[in-house]
Amino acid sequence: MKSTLIIQPWFSANGHPAQSVINSARILVDESYFSYLVSCITKSDRDIKNFNLLQSIVKANKFAVNSSSLREGTYKSIFAVRNYLKKNPSVEKLFYFDVHLVLMALIWPLFRPGNIRQLYVCYLMGPERVKRFRLINFVIAQFLKRHDVVLFLRTQELAHDWKKDFPNADIRCLPSLEISEVTIEPPKNQAVVHSQIQLGVLGQIRLGKGIEWLVPLFQTYPHLGDLNICGAYSDQAAEIKLNNLKSYPTFINKFLSENELLGLAAEQDYLLMLYDDWDPRMEGAVMFLAAKVSKPVIVYDEGWCGRMVRTYNNGLVAPKNKNEMMDFFKGLPKPGSDVYQQLLSGVISFKCEHSGDKLKNAFLEAFRD
Repeated sequence: MKSTLIIQPWFSANGHPAQSVINSARILVDESYFSYLVSCITKSDRDIKNFNLLQSIVKANKFAVNSSSLREGTYKSIFAVRNYLKKNPSVEKLFYFDVHLVLMALIWPLFRPGNIRQLYVCYLMGPERVKRFRLINFVIAQFLKRHDVVLFLRTQELAHDWKKDFPNADIRCLPSLEISEVTIEPPKNQAVVHSQIQLGVLGQIRLGKGIEWLVPLFQTYPHLGDLNICGAYSDQAAEIKLNNLKSYPTFINKFLSENELLGLAAEQDYLLMLYDDWDPRMEGAVMFLAAKVSKPVIVYDEGWCGRMVRTYNNGLVAPKNKNEMMDFFKGLPKPGSDVYQQLLSGVISFKCEHSGDKLKNAFLEAFRD
């Protein structure tokens, strides 16, 4: 494999981007041809802590940004990459872990260093936003036609739709390396340890995670279970619109470190992934989190999440009709029951099929010429 620089211009973002790079680095630690370049807000203790953790695992450098904007990170990464290549001329491939696709499509033809043979860019969403505007669609189409550009998508669902709309592009599915051997295992005895079922909404607190309707539901019908909401607000708009959370008794309002997140996830009986206003073709990071602590998930029966649950039986599918939710939660299998044990077996199956050891070769193969 040729020397490859992994760039994450979104390392400073709230939520999962930094942790995903760290998780991947743990699994790729023996692949010495990978090096890392990530964005950092200089005065952010969280960014510095995450960067120091990454640097303790692999060879990593950082470049300064003023915000968590992917647009800013992508733009400033261009200059950081150029400086990095001056000191490391052996690098022949660039991999953008996340990227502002339109900006990169505009800049790359002007910037492309002569020694770089291949540019890989990973994009999280579908092609609809690109196709909405004729000029942007043209720019992206020309960019993806280039012989030196490869577009990575994380799921088969996304790859299928991109290939349909851009048939001349080199489009590949890149597996996520989220599950390493660093996991917290629950007690083997799965008997009931709480008087009520524990349901967790963990991670970034934002609109569209079902919090808007879940909180009133569980306030009105507390016998359905304990709804535990833990994490930091994604932005000020979310904090304003979800302000009622601050008085909610089982809300923990703080940014969670990886170990804190794992510890809280391990205390739940189910992790909820009931996302509204969400592209269902995308991966859900919480499903990997649930697998790490051997807990089932609750999802809608659509897209990648629905396909995973149908394939592995590592959780339950909830009705889209909110009027049916009370009966759904009332009928959840309890820890210790035969049905719950079957779900735990499904979680093990999902974890085994998505472990770093299982997916590492497929990840590396995606970078082959």
